[in-house]
Amino acid sequence: RALMGGADLAQSRGDVASVKVLASEAFDIQRQAGNTWAIAYVLGQLGLASIDEGDFDTAKEQLAQAIELFRQVGDEKFVIADTRALAYAHAASGEVVIARALHEANLAQARAAGAEETVVGTLGSLSMIAVEEGRVADAIDLVRENLTAAIALGSAHSLSQSLSRVADVCVSFLGRPEAAAQLLACFEGLREQIGVSEAWVA
Repeated sequence: RALMGGADLAQSRGDVASVKVLASEAFDIQRQAGNTWAIAYVLGQLGLASIDEGDFDTAKEQLAQAIELFRQVGDEKFVIADTRALAYAHAASGEVVIARALHEANLAQARAAGAEETVVGTLGSLSMIAVEEGRVADAIDLVRENLTAAIALGSAHSLSQSLSRVADVCVSFLGRPEAAAQLLACFEGLREQIGVSEAWVA
C-alpha cells in the first residue's frame, strides 16, 4: 500500500519515472499476493504514466486490464475513472470513433453513479470530438452542457477548461473570434488563479 501511495504522490507531482518504478514494484508484490483490486489499481497507475510518456498503445493495454479487474471486484468508481483515461488514450492515438463510444457509454455510467466531475470532463471531451468530426449542432449543445455542468460543479479548474472549449466552438463554427478572445482571456485568468501550468488551448 505504501508503494501505491508513493506512486500516487509521484503522479501528483508529475514525476513519471518514479510512478513507473513504484507502481511496477507494487504490481509484482500484489500479483504474488493475488490481490485483484490492488493489481487493478496499480495497472491504472501504470496506464496513466504511459499516457504521460506518450506511449498510448501500452496505456490502452494497461487500462483495459485494470477496467476488467475492477469490474470483476465490482468497483464502479474506478471502472469509470479508468474508462475515461482509456478513452483519452484512444483519442490521442487518433482512434476517435472508439474514444467517442467509450466516452458516451462512460458518461451514462458516470451520471448514474453521481460522478459529477467525470460527467463534466466527459462532456468536454465529447464536445471536442464533435468539433474534430465537424458535427456543429452536437458541438454547440455539448459545450453548452459542459459549461453549465462546470458552473454547477463549482470547480474553477473545470470552468476554465469549459471556457476554452466554448472559445474553440466560437472560432470553429460560429465565426465569433472576438467572443473567443474574451473567453480565452477569462480562461487564462482562471488558469493562473488555480495554479495550472499547462494550457489546454495552444
